Amino acid sequence: MESIRNVILSLITGTAIIFAATAAHAALYSYSFSNVDGPVNGTVSGNITLADGDGTFAATSVTILSAPVSLGYTLPIEMLSASYPYLLANSFTVSSGQIIDMHFAALNLYDGLFLSDDYSGGGNYLNIRGSGVYDGVIDRDESTLVVTAIPLPAALPLYGAGLALMGLIGWRRKRKT
Repeated sequence: MESIRNVILSLITGTAIIFAATAAHAALYSYSFSNVDGPVNGTVSGNITLADGDGTFAATSVTILSAPVSLGYTLPIEMLSASYPYLLANSFTVSSGQIIDMHFAALNLYDGLFLSDDYSGGGNYLNIRGSGVYDGVIDRDESTLVVTAIPLPAALPLYGAGLALMGLIGWRRKRKT
């Protein structure tokens, strides 16, 4: 009776892992924009984490991974942290796995990241740290903005199936001894 219970638990665990790996993961996107209208040349880039699927979502994470050194930031920066308490906009619309509309603005009193944000008059910018003005890397008409989906590894569902198979093999070995 114990061995049947172990088989059932192995199958349930493997099935749960497969469903978790395929259905309940977050979607990850990279973004970048370059200076067009500001005094600091260079590119700002980072990642956006959203719920998986199509619809309009609030990001669960927006990071800055690289920016020109002359802006004065210590990277990486999580823009949804306590250091950036003023969240003016956090809306991302996804269709067919691509972000088609975004409005994001997170700032403290002096620093902020704006991605296609209506509050800043449009466009994307990251200002010089501590300045509190619209300076730094600025692309007002979004001409350099690139947003790309980062696919999860295709082998992730196979991982759950592999764990279920290993559980069955272990059960059979134990049963033989």
